[in-house]
Amino acid sequence: MGLCALPPRPVVRTQRVGIPPCVPSQGRVQSTRRFQVRMAISKSHVEDNLSCEHILRVTSFNILAPVYKLRSDRTYESSCRDAYMSRNHDILQAIKNMPSDVFCLQEFWCLNSEMVELYKSSLGADGYDMYMTPRTNGKGDGLATFVKRKEFDVVDMHSIHFNDCADRVSQLTHIASTSDPAKQAIMVNTHLLFPYNSNSTIIQLRETMKVLEFLKAYVASKNIRQGIPILICGDFNGSKSGEVAQFLESQGFVSSYDQTVSPAHLQFQNSSKPDSEEATWVSHIHRDGTCLGVDFLWLLNPSVQMVLPPAADWKAAIFAMIMALIYEDLGLQTTKSGFTFFGTHQPAELECQWPMVERDNTITREAFGGRAIESLGLTGEGSIGLLECEIDQCYTSMDADGNAVIDYNEFVSKLDIDSFGQAYEKIRKAKQIEEWKEWEYDRLVTVGATAAKADSWVASSADGCTAGLSQTTPSMGTSFAGCNCAVQSTYELQVVAAELKAEMAGGEWAEDFHLSDHAPVSCSFCFVTRD
Repeated sequence: MGLCALPPRPVVRTQRVGIPPCVPSQGRVQSTRRFQVRMAISKSHVEDNLSCEHILRVTSFNILAPVYKLRSDRTYESSCRDAYMSRNHDILQAIKNMPSDVFCLQEFWCLNSEMVELYKSSLGADGYDMYMTPRTNGKGDGLATFVKRKEFDVVDMHSIHFNDCADRVSQLTHIASTSDPAKQAIMVNTHLLFPYNSNSTIIQLRETMKVLEFLKAYVASKNIRQGIPILICGDFNGSKSGEVAQFLESQGFVSSYDQTVSPAHLQFQNSSKPDSEEATWVSHIHRDGTCLGVDFLWLLNPSVQMVLPPAADWKAAIFAMIMALIYEDLGLQTTKSGFTFFGTHQPAELECQWPMVERDNTITREAFGGRAIESLGLTGEGSIGLLECEIDQCYTSMDADGNAVIDYNEFVSKLDIDSFGQAYEKIRKAKQIEEWKEWEYDRLVTVGATAAKADSWVASSADGCTAGLSQTTPSMGTSFAGCNCAVQSTYELQVVAAELKAEMAGGEWAEDFHLSDHAPVSCSFCFVTRD
């Protein structure tokens, strides 16, 4: 089934007795022992923590929307009000017991007014303001971010609409301390595509790159010259070994949870297992019992931004895929043959045809997308799901002079197949990843994105494809005027603590946890003065 006609999301039935032991994920060793984890806080962290005047506590939690939760009778929980209200009351009670300043919830049932009011009123009474972003095209769930108004003002909030075949969204929330407005951070709440098949990693990467593009556009629009701490939180539907995680690390992000917990600080009960052996943590149990850590709080500090500015460009990644498909699948290993293919859509014997194709010939939008892109398997059923508006953006980025056609020089600027061959052979030999090992083009997407120059990032346009930074009105009436956006932050975030249910921190799903098929992951950060 193609990605643009997604089936109902398969989920684990979490409200059953006796959840099966976790099946080891690929490349992992499953332990039956229980672990207790203590925070790996260095001496300097302890000193900073003792003198820290302001802590930012953040929790990410996929609460499993009733429209996706299967019951024992194979019906969805959304058909039984008593069941979903009872479970969500329990979720709220658990949330209330967590001392977090910001809650980033995924799979929030946005289209159910009763559920929205339940969370809004319950957490509102505890001092939280609620911001909600439904998925596009009438999907039932979405994202909800709650900010404790006593501790943090919301400077700005935007919904990021990917407008892709998966109808995914993100939320950007810019917060500032109420006691010191210079202590600011940008939070992004996100939920990437579920990995249905081998194309999913490509779509996840495209979604991630769009988030980074929006982040850069937002920071530029606010004229934040000295940088600002950025946290991207949520359900990434992929592990630390996956391509999205590796891509974010290549952009300078670090997993906050992994900064505080290390194998050297794991204590095993009734076990002689050496501390040096690598331990794993899990936050999600799949329907087949497989457990993975897929819920992250990715941190990018200003000092890293200055040394390694993000340079993601999802369009450059798509161009890398196009070159790979032309080179590998069509066997066309020169730029001339690639240009002729797009102009004539005749892959056979293109080198011989080149003398008949003048260099002043051009490629039209119809030839580029309507024939060539589709024939390469980048759109339509069973593909990575490029939409027409995304194809338009790729075509427009090639059209440097804006005359609505692509000439040879413009083609070479984006699709230089001559110089691609050698690089491609190196990429093919790169190490394999955990998800979808048989798929190679996701590596090309990452390389294509990171190879783009930082100045290739542009502010998102307002077309239907990347409507992007559309401002969302706070659902509880909070004004954005409460904080001075012009204040330049001179602080960074230092991870000082993390919290995850002990069994899950040790690599096992907790049998007594039935709130969701995901566990909440929490991290605490200290604002520290930048050197």
